[in-house]
Amino acid sequence: MPTPSGLNLSSVFHKPSRLKWLLPLALMACVSNANAEATPAAPGADDFKKAQDIIGQNRPEALKLYQRAAEAGNTDAMVDLGYQLGQDGNMTDAAKWYQQAAEKGNALGMFNLGWDYANGKGVTQSDTEALKWYKKAAEAGNANAMVNYGWLYETGKGVTKDQAEAFKWYQKAAEAGNVTAMYNLANCYENGRGIELNMTEAVKWYRKAAAAGDNDAKKRLMALGL
Repeated sequence: MPTPSGLNLSSVFHKPSRLKWLLPLALMACVSNANAEATPAAPGADDFKKAQDIIGQNRPEALKLYQRAAEAGNTDAMVDLGYQLGQDGNMTDAAKWYQQAAEKGNALGMFNLGWDYANGKGVTQSDTEALKWYKKAAEAGNANAMVNYGWLYETGKGVTKDQAEAFKWYQKAAEAGNVTAMYNLANCYENGRGIELNMTEAVKWYRKAAAAGDNDAKKRLMALGL
């Protein structure tokens, strides 16, 4: 198989940095949703929007607004309230709000709940439950969940190890613009996990991840002499 011009072949088969997965995100930390307007018709939309606007200046008041919006049934507020409670160390209540949002169909709530189950934060640790909620979030289009769902298949946590299935979800997330997925996809191509070894594709995805600011991808390219 042809290799990219200038590739340092002596480092091709050195084991790269471990695969990465993602921590829980709140809407305010999620690039695709951070600046989204609250749907006017959604319950508690005004309180949710006000909370978003003032969280950096008046956190106590923002928490009250998130709570009111969440109790009115606003699932985005449930997620952000859960995130803020988690930041305060109240993981049990955080998980409860993620659960409520997830059960009402909020993909980010599903993702965060999956992470809580994977790590035993606020709930009893369960790879099976983590897999279930990551799957629901991934199928709802959450790219972060796609990465962690793939990672569970990669490592065989809560499911039979399946590198091809892991690759599939990394690829979906990478093509959706997720930087961690780009790195993991390159890692799979470099080592022939779940896909035929292909250094051209590996370098391509490492470069995409590096261009998006991923330091591990930058280090890997340097190790490869690129």
